[in-house]
Amino acid sequence: MSRRIIFCDRCGNEGQHGGYTWCRACHSRWERAGRPASGPPPKRNGRVGEYAELTRDQHYTLVNAAARMGISERTAWRYEARLRAAGIPPATYQSGRLGVHATAHAAAA
Repeated sequence: MSRRIIFCDRCGNEGQHGGYTWCRACHSRWERAGRPASGPPPKRNGRVGEYAELTRDQHYTLVNAAARMGISERTAWRYEARLRAAGIPPATYQSGRLGVHATAHAAAA
């Protein structure tokens, strides 16, 4: 039998009922957090934004941003694809795996 569809009291999204008038995602976050009395912790949506800030604003390369965030290079490429799909242009200074800034590399040549 399928679960009924509700509007979650915690996140406001429509989804399958997980318990306590919460969607399954919020209920799962609440259980993983140890069932705190305050309810489910907030969603972690800021990782792609954090990556964008490092690569676009602070001029980190993809590899260096991944290391700084503690994520794999593959995950960083996935974040890059999400940003491109959202219409955010790629950073122009990603010049390879060594993390050399493109203008610094060109000046040395």
